[in-house]
Amino acid sequence: MIKQFAVCQLLVLSFGVKAQSIDVTTFGAKPDSFADATESVQKAIDSGKNKAESVIEFPKGRYDFWPDKAVATTYYISNSSSAEEMPVKRQSVGLMFKGLKNITLDGNGSTFVFHGKMIAWALDSSENITIKNLKVNYERPGMSEMTIKEITSESVTASIHPDSKFKIIEGRLEWYGERWVTKNHHAVLLRVNKDMLVYSSWSPFLKSKAELIAPLTVRFNGDFSKFQAEPGDVLTIRDTYRDYVGSFQNRSKNIRLLNVHMNSMHGLGIVSQFCENLNYDSVFVEPEKGSGRVIASSADGMHFSGCRGQITINNCRFNGMHDDPVNVHGTHLKIIEIVSPTSLKLRFMHPQSYGFLPFVPGDTVAYVHSASLQIFGQEIVRSAKMISEHDVLVELQKPLADNVSVGDVLENITWTPALTIKNSRFERTNTRGTLVTTRRKVLIETMCITELVCMPY
Repeated sequence: MIKQFAVCQLLVLSFGVKAQSIDVTTFGAKPDSFADATESVQKAIDSGKNKAESVIEFPKGRYDFWPDKAVATTYYISNSSSAEEMPVKRQSVGLMFKGLKNITLDGNGSTFVFHGKMIAWALDSSENITIKNLKVNYERPGMSEMTIKEITSESVTASIHPDSKFKIIEGRLEWYGERWVTKNHHAVLLRVNKDMLVYSSWSPFLKSKAELIAPLTVRFNGDFSKFQAEPGDVLTIRDTYRDYVGSFQNRSKNIRLLNVHMNSMHGLGIVSQFCENLNYDSVFVEPEKGSGRVIASSADGMHFSGCRGQITINNCRFNGMHDDPVNVHGTHLKIIEIVSPTSLKLRFMHPQSYGFLPFVPGDTVAYVHSASLQIFGQEIVRSAKMISEHDVLVELQKPLADNVSVGDVLENITWTPALTIKNSRFERTNTRGTLVTTRRKVLIETMCITELVCMPY
């Protein structure tokens, strides 16, 4: 039997280190074939393990990824679906980097198209990883969009975007995708004449009777007396569940994204959790040019939870999100029991953030009064372990101070990052431009933010 080996060549990188080039086509991936490239690309990624330096090369073209042969994972991701919304954490990952080092993935201008709900890539326990020169899109984005054509107090006529699959069943419009259906509707309206997003509602449409009157054109008959919109406005609708993210970096360090276009993402966007030293240059979270779509992410553009080192965001652009373009934060855990003079039982209090180990031995934690957020002491962690999805048992190196009590909270101050945002643009978001909570240096400069508006639900 003849064995097939990847054809490799040595490249000299700009800093003088020789890197092995790995061409994904030698593993079976074919650009512009519309075939499932998931398994072939994963083999190419895995072949970089234990190499001094590897560059995974994609000849320019379109590559399709399906969940059928994707790596299945169980990740608890900060600010994602609650236990009630998603009791079983199970995700499919298109490109998995697990325990890898010194790898560059170069798309060479390729477009990666994902099918169904998938995490585009996950970097887990990896370091010195660069992802560059590619576009990420979904065959059916998780966001549904329609343009208002006519509106009265009793009816709305709308043009459905071709990427937003729907069917009218017994007079009710149902949004669907590849193996999913929108069940919990959240709507945001793009006011075209002001080029800004405002909160809206799908409720009057849910109660109306829908009728297809022309291809991709639907008339809704019902009570629209309280629905505020004008012809030309775009109503965007998604499911409230954050069961997936665009990409996920977990317990990894020295990560670089360069010239990456995230044209659509399910749930949260690019999420980094307990990662160190992240450099994002020329990352564009925005709909594909010429697509006619107005939303790129169902939630944040970039989300950083419990990271440390330096986060740098440079030459980036954010356009069309249902939440913050950039969100940087940590997690406070509440003391629910003093187990011993050196041990505490802690609990995650946010319903969407739980299940991940928030401390490792050697981390420094601060004691914080929950009501005032005032720090009143600190200690070093000896050990920590999950005792349930929501509870953590932590042992400290020294006995607790007398003023520590149930109801106070602990913050991991070792995992807090410095942040620099430069030469970046934030537009078309109905929440905040940046949401930053860290005790270290923050520099935001040369940034342009368009007019924002926040309205109550």
